[in-house]
Amino acid sequence: MYALAITLIGPLSACDRDGLAENRKHADVGINYIVRGSGQPVVLVHGFSQSHEAWLQTPVFEDLKRAHRIIAVDLRGHGDSEKPHDPGAYGRNMEADLIELLDRLDINKAHFVGFSMGASVVGGLLVSNPDRVQTAMMASGFFTAWDPEEEEFAKFTEERGRTDERYPWEPDNQDFAALAAAIRGMQYATVSHEQIANIVTPTLIVFGSIEIDHMREAQKLQLDELPTSIEVLIIEGADHDSAKAAVLSDEFSRAVQRFITSHPIS
Repeated sequence: MYALAITLIGPLSACDRDGLAENRKHADVGINYIVRGSGQPVVLVHGFSQSHEAWLQTPVFEDLKRAHRIIAVDLRGHGDSEKPHDPGAYGRNMEADLIELLDRLDINKAHFVGFSMGASVVGGLLVSNPDRVQTAMMASGFFTAWDPEEEEFAKFTEERGRTDERYPWEPDNQDFAALAAAIRGMQYATVSHEQIANIVTPTLIVFGSIEIDHMREAQKLQLDELPTSIEVLIIEGADHDSAKAAVLSDEFSRAVQRFITSHPIS
């Protein structure tokens, strides 16, 4: 039996502690999330242009919900959460939404699992709010770093909104201006090499071997220079967004379960 199986939505109140952005002028944004199961809390954070529904048919969701309290969230700008068009509404505010969600649910610490862009948001929490993160598991994504090429991706996303092109995982209520703003907001949530080096929270980073093959050399170097608190798992033959995606594999699900079990909330 699952303890709770309802969808909740509403604005999260502003929070000014634990390293959140000092200016939360964009705090009153409605955030949609679901809660399933009972046990130690695990927050699932989806990738770019997805919603929480991307998790629902994955092995890791099916496996975790048997013994954990699963909170799957729609990041601002995505799914049924509100969708600001100001890039300044994103960045660290996306991390702050997750902390405020913990407050709303009266959760002191949680395990976090993020995919792609969601992994970057989870990585930011390791810097802004490490005391609220029991473990961090980052799949097919890394710590946020701003690159001028991101602006081209934002423009491409805006243009895609003027066409009929849709990816299979995209919800019907997609707002492409909001997605472009979320991309541009990344520049306000970058994580430095020095900050990564100081991470002590147990962290697992997972990539598919095909993803590694397509990484820029600078990203590969980052993986080689991680602190000992961060474990890296490479899933052979897995990629980013096909049926062979790392996040869809049983190996990823087993690794997440092992990592959570190894670092329980006391």
